[in-house]
Amino acid sequence: MWRTLALAVLIVTAAAGSAGAEVNEVRMSKQFGLPYLPMIVIEAHQLIEKNARAAGLGDVATSWTQRAGPAADLDALLAGQADFIGRGVPTLATIWDKTVGTPQEARALIAMQSMPYVLVTRNPNVKTIADFTDKDKIALPAVKLTGHAIALEMEAARIWGPDHFDKLDSITITRSHADAAAAVMSGQSEINSHFASAPFYYYELATPRIHQVLKSYDALGARHTNGVLVTSKKFHDANPKLCGAVVAAFEPADAFIKAHPREAAQIYLTATRDKNALDALEKMVADPDVDYTTMTKHDPDAGLEPAFAVPPNACDSHFHVFGPAEKYPYGSDIRYKPPYEPLELYLKLARRIGFVRYVFVQPSAYGFDNSCMLDSMRELDPAIRRGIIDLNENNTSDKELASLDPPAYVAFASTSRRSASRKLALPPRCCPASAGSRRSAGSSAGISTSSRRAGWSAN
Repeated sequence: MWRTLALAVLIVTAAAGSAGAEVNEVRMSKQFGLPYLPMIVIEAHQLIEKNARAAGLGDVATSWTQRAGPAADLDALLAGQADFIGRGVPTLATIWDKTVGTPQEARALIAMQSMPYVLVTRNPNVKTIADFTDKDKIALPAVKLTGHAIALEMEAARIWGPDHFDKLDSITITRSHADAAAAVMSGQSEINSHFASAPFYYYELATPRIHQVLKSYDALGARHTNGVLVTSKKFHDANPKLCGAVVAAFEPADAFIKAHPREAAQIYLTATRDKNALDALEKMVADPDVDYTTMTKHDPDAGLEPAFAVPPNACDSHFHVFGPAEKYPYGSDIRYKPPYEPLELYLKLARRIGFVRYVFVQPSAYGFDNSCMLDSMRELDPAIRRGIIDLNENNTSDKELASLDPPAYVAFASTSRRSASRKLALPPRCCPASAGSRRSAGSSAGISTSSRRAGWSAN
């Protein structure tokens, strides 16, 4: 009896001790195509396993399953056969609606990428979607469910009116991207059109007599998120650290893809056994239309215009740019997590407002490393931009100052590590008004003397 009681106590104790333990295996589901390149890189570099060990979870096994189509992904998630899937936003909305309030309630954790869908056809008579007839067949990953289907319906609503958004639904058909591309390129199938994701639309457009009809960016009026990482609320709540390890794997994977598109393309070819040329796939990975990012992509101002008109020759006198963290690492004294905001994103907003002159300001996140800002400045005509950089007053040579003379046309704020004071210096022929916002008193005599030797005027 005592042995039975002792055994029961041990079982209860063990169960209580393991109640808060997280699982030691994570099951990832992926599909074919470049939207899943971050997952493929994560698998190749074993980033989830590394993050799990760093989080104190020990050796966590990661299993990867290749599934075809969103329906297979959704079934696996709902049946508890997959912990994470990558799905489009409309699919997320559909599965959330079906599971909300249940243990398997679907939740998105991060975006996986921003990239378009492209509608292609081999029908020479089709120039816009208005030219399709009941003799055409358009393949989609899932009729009425995926972003491809929604983009087609949005364009139909624009052309024929909201009451006819589903005008083309009757000629759409569900096929995997690989099967749809093969059918269109063969020229022998009833499927003569395909609303495709990358890399399949690249392959199709490289085939004679196939042309583009519509890009989803145009249908939506802006760039958009293609896929999101989805898990169940039940799994997330039971395994918060492991979920954090999975999410944290995507940023270094995205940075690797952006910094090393050729190596990322080779990883994709190896993993998928794709027979296409490395050079061609590298161009697809580096396509400006594609952004591998965990941030959702949308334009909140799409269709809106500024409520005021800026004066002629208006100047934005203070803004920052942030490049890829792998290329431009942050300094040690970082007080916030900077966003990925390269020059092209800033210029899109600035030009929309009406700014035509620009004053770059070195953000504190980069410390004394001004390379991101200076590289961005070199992309603009020196006549329309100025900049304020940070220099270490204790470690700046005359040669470095001289290198900042025209055509760079930058002002600098010397910063002491012993105090937070800054003193502004301006190069010859640089308008003082371009840098007034950073002016403050107090700087060492050394930096002032050096700046005067270089022809700068200290203020």
